[in-house]
Amino acid sequence: MWRAIRMGLLAATVFAVAMALLIVPVMYFLQELEIGIYLSVGAGFVFGLTMAWISYRAAQHFDSRIELFTGETLLHQGPANHYVDNEAVGGWVYLTNKRILFVSHNLNYFIHNWEAPLSEVVGVSLCKTMKVIPNGLVLHTTQGDRTYVVEKRKRWQREINKALKSYADMKLKEPASSLPSRLV
Repeated sequence: MWRAIRMGLLAATVFAVAMALLIVPVMYFLQELEIGIYLSVGAGFVFGLTMAWISYRAAQHFDSRIELFTGETLLHQGPANHYVDNEAVGGWVYLTNKRILFVSHNLNYFIHNWEAPLSEVVGVSLCKTMKVIPNGLVLHTTQGDRTYVVEKRKRWQREINKALKSYADMKLKEPASSLPSRLV
């Protein structure tokens, strides 16, 4: 909820500044500068509240979209775009202690779900989308590379690396009886 409020306040600030740059000069020439300032701030406030509400509702909707298996815990989640055939598909990405998965929302043309167990994840690296914007995350798996656009990509990288390390440590601690016997 606080994230939605922070996002709404940021959107309100940006929108209010943009509106001020558009409305205030016009209202100055019309000799109604005070009204222009009020319109800018009011439009920013309304827009910010709307964005906060949309973000909050989206988070509520996506929080319950996946079913966790026995012994599985959700480690990290957030909105993401998943690139499929050069199309950015919007949705939500989840990281658990056993897998990483993406669930697209229904507003896309190409609706899909994708998941990979942590045993198939080789690593994760950062990239720039459109070769300029530093918001990309590349998930390297045995199935191939998957590119995502995420918020706070360095945090995602840390969380995925931490999950991979925990998963590897858990596999090393399994009792020998649960491992398959190998004939030499």
